[in-house]
Amino acid sequence: MKSSKNLAKTSLCAGLIILCTGPFLAKASPMTYAVTADGRFGRFDLSNDSFYQIGGFVMGGFRGLGNLPDGTPITLDSNGNLWQLNTTIGAVGIIGSTGGQIASLGSMSSGALYGIGFDDQLYRINGSTSATSPIGNTGLPDSRGGVLSGNGDSLYYILNPANSVDAATLYRLNRTTGAATLIGSTGTSDISGAGFVNGVLYASCGSGIYSDPSAPHQIVSLDLHSGQATFVSQYASGMALSGFDTLVVPEPGAPALFVAGFLALFFAQILRRQSSVSLRPAPGRTR
Repeated sequence: MKSSKNLAKTSLCAGLIILCTGPFLAKASPMTYAVTADGRFGRFDLSNDSFYQIGGFVMGGFRGLGNLPDGTPITLDSNGNLWQLNTTIGAVGIIGSTGGQIASLGSMSSGALYGIGFDDQLYRINGSTSATSPIGNTGLPDSRGGVLSGNGDSLYYILNPANSVDAATLYRLNRTTGAATLIGSTGTSDISGAGFVNGVLYASCGSGIYSDPSAPHQIVSLDLHSGQATFVSQYASGMALSGFDTLVVPEPGAPALFVAGFLALFFAQILRRQSSVSLRPAPGRTR
């Protein structure tokens, strides 16, 4: 009798612990989608160098990653073609050509697509037809050598200098005029890809943070107020990441944790009922 009550209490406590800690455990290792310069698409663990490729290679490689309003991942190849991706099978097919003037692709979390042109202009891109519409000049010198990404509020651009010695710089772009506003130096160079995950702007850099130049091929987070990069993890040197998506990969452990928690609470209730029934006196008998 006593053991049943103790077991019920244990199950109840276990269920509550799982339900309360599940969300934190699920967020411990942020996962996102990423594309590479050699034409791969897959899931990427930002806390280490784990890249899980989805589908095959696309010749020509990719230049940035974004998403449509319905969550469909979109990327741009080196020939200026807009590609639709699928999170299960990889590259689905070409939507159309952007005309070859787009150097880098990015999107807002809402699904609005933008591109930086070889002519230093900011463009709006139609995700259904691949048609481009010029917005305005960024005012940046040789802005084609950079990375574009947006969140729910602003569109950001990371400009790599013409030489590989100076640090890359973070800018905020005006989506109405195209004009760039300086935020600050990142303190790192050779940034090849970037994207927002859980509200944080992450970037991949090939040369490493200046404070630790001996550790290249790093994932860093960027401060949206100062531009300063902070080390997150190191990734495989043979992989050039060219973009992260604003869509977060659902953590496989999270649903399981919640199911386990509810099951524990369910069985705790059963055990409590059984315990209370066994304590009732039999008909015609007194305790």
